[in-house]
Formats: sequence, C-alpha cells, structure tokens
Amino acid sequence: MSTVLRNGPPETKWRDVSEDKSKDLNEEGFPIVFQNQRIQSVDINFFHDQQGHQSEQLLQLTAQMYGIKLTGKLTSCEGCALSKAKQKDVAKKTQSVAEEAGHRLFLDASGPFEGGLKGKKYYAAAVDDATGMGFAGFFDSKTACAKWYIESIVDPLIAKGFTIKVLRMDDAPEHQSYVKTEAEKRGIDVEFTGLHTPQHNGKVECRIYNNKLKAKAMLFQAGFNERTVYKL
Repeated sequence: MSTVLRNGPPETKWRDVSEDKSKDLNEEGFPIVFQNQRIQSVDINFFHDQQGHQSEQLLQLTAQMYGIKLTGKLTSCEGCALSKAKQKDVAKKTQSVAEEAGHRLFLDASGPFEGGLKGKKYYAAAVDDATGMGFAGFFDSKTACAKWYIESIVDPLIAKGFTIKVLRMDDAPEHQSYVKTEAEKRGIDVEFTGLHTPQHNGKVECRIYNNKLKAKAMLFQAGFNERTVYKL
C-alpha cells in the first residue's frame, strides 16, 4: 500500500506508516533486524526505519557489517520528507581546523522545548573539530547545559590525556560567566561567535539540527501527528 504526500508530485510513492510490521518482530516484540544470527535478509525500507533513517549508502554498510542482505528498493520515506521539509541550510566554515583530537571543541544548546521527560527542556551538544566526535545531553536549564560542558566533557577528556586548547560557543550569558571562568581555570581559551554568525560554530549547529531531523523522521514514521513532532 502507498500513500501520496499532500501537494507532493503524483509520481512519488510513499510508504504507508500504518502498515502492519508485526511480522518483522520476534515473540518478545524486538526487531529481528538486530538478530543477525536468525535473519539473512530484510527489506531495505524496514531497515531504513530501524536504523534511524540513514542514507542508502550507510544502510548498505551497516547491513554488510551485520551480514544481512537488503532486499527491495529504497522508496521515498514520508518521515524523512516531512522532517526535512523545514530544513534550513547552515554553513560550517571556519578559518582554521584543529589537527589533533580535543584541541578545539564546539559547544551549543537548543531549546527550550515543550513536553520533555522529567522536565528536560534543552538539548546540548559538543563536537570535536578534528575528529567530528560528538556528545549530547538533555537538561532542564541553560545553566545545567553549561555545567555539563565542563564537568562531563572537558574534565573527563583532560583526565584521559587530551589537551583542550579552545572552546568555541556563542556569547550566551551562561557561556560568558560559568563556562568562560571554568575554562580559564584550566588554561583553555574561549572563542565567542558574533551575533547572527552560526556558521562560525557550524559543526555543532549542524549536528544539533541533523539529530533533530532524524528524531522527527522517526516520530513521523512511528505515527505521531504533525503538531506533536513540530514542537521539536
């Protein structure tokens, strides 16, 4: 069965999110996709849903790693289309790039959002400039985000032997006070991006945005209504 997204081109076929996928679950209700010892092949569209709405290239690599053969042809995903319909390009240019892991970290937070579990309203993230390694967490305040940057990212990395030279972030009050003060205590320089220049902090801006798109795609594909999803 297929449905057509409203106002979409008539030749585009969309997977019906209401389709019964119970046949793809084991007796405990878990996806058999992850039990590669019991499954040899799976439809690529179902695998796309299970793997966080990744691209076809990444799906093929993941399936190869699990020893699974993907069958069928990847069709247009309604969840991906609805979530990415709001996409806004964010550049990620910077004048210099760190050459070693940990030398520069990009920090940023997004929110507040409504309806978070246990009062969590903010989504914070950090991305390493050299490797692209990312960290993420959910918090009830911007102050909690700021403390997380230092206590859960900076300090553990230093303890593991990484040399952190620069923290780059926007000039939010909690960054100018707590983060800057704590960074200077540790001999770390702080770079504040200017007003309306997200491209200078583009790596973490893009990471937050892309993670939100994936979350929206999964919610759409799970059958959540648009009003709920667009609160993200």
